[in-house]
Amino acid sequence: MADLIGVPIVPKQQMRFTVSIPGVQGAKFRDMSELSADVAESQIFHGGSPIPFKAPARVTMSDVTLSRGAINNGSLFRWYADTVAGIITGAAPEAFKRPINIFERSRSGKVVNVWNLIGCWVKKYVAGEWNNESDDFVIEQVTLAYDYFVPVRLEGAPTPEAFGVIAANLG
Repeated sequence: MADLIGVPIVPKQQMRFTVSIPGVQGAKFRDMSELSADVAESQIFHGGSPIPFKAPARVTMSDVTLSRGAINNGSLFRWYADTVAGIITGAAPEAFKRPINIFERSRSGKVVNVWNLIGCWVKKYVAGEWNNESDDFVIEQVTLAYDYFVPVRLEGAPTPEAFGVIAANLG
């Protein structure tokens, strides 16, 4: 009866998110928190009007958390350590901020979506459980802060070039 349930999941199929980070190789994760952006609202009451004029204001991006990951070296932790060292020494944020790509994959391994996060840095690093029977360097969670995200491969999404205005204004 168990064979009627479906195809068994092998460990490689469980890693649905592959992360491409300059200087970090082979980062794969099972879970990812949502990518979200929020536009604040500004209200102005002209001439004592009881009805406000509403306009968009500041944009904020939520942090993204990647969970239950594996990597074959300590390069992700080194990025976190570079961030901490940069803060301690007063280095400019550009010294440790990096652009990353997150590839969402189907169970068969096909790339479904690609997201580009601009100006990322490691906000929180949680080392995973150590297991002597595994060859992987396990990562329980890594939380990334970033300036903004761009959907690179989504049907109907704007091209990365369309977001050049955002990058120019963040300068």
